[in-house]
Amino acid sequence: MQGNPTWHACQLVDIGIGGLSFTSRSTLYQGDKVQIRFKLLDRHVEFEGEVSRVSGKYVGLAFLNPDEELLERIQHYIHTNFFDKDRKKP
Repeated sequence: MQGNPTWHACQLVDIGIGGLSFTSRSTLYQGDKVQIRFKLLDRHVEFEGEVSRVSGKYVGLAFLNPDEELLERIQHYIHTNFFDKDRKKP
């Protein structure tokens, strides 16, 4: 969170090219800006997001100014983990 350089653990629930959702024990509010970092496809990614929704421990986060490489990495992750695995192998 802005003004608080402490990192807090959370659990990623869902991810898309517009944002992600996670669970957290930290108190967050709609409009809070946070830095997120995690490992995706064997590489660490870090970006800024804005809390768009909070429901109990579930938090929705919209990416703020994500770079093109991050979006491509997320798209590749979604495609290979949710679509390619359903294809029949020759």
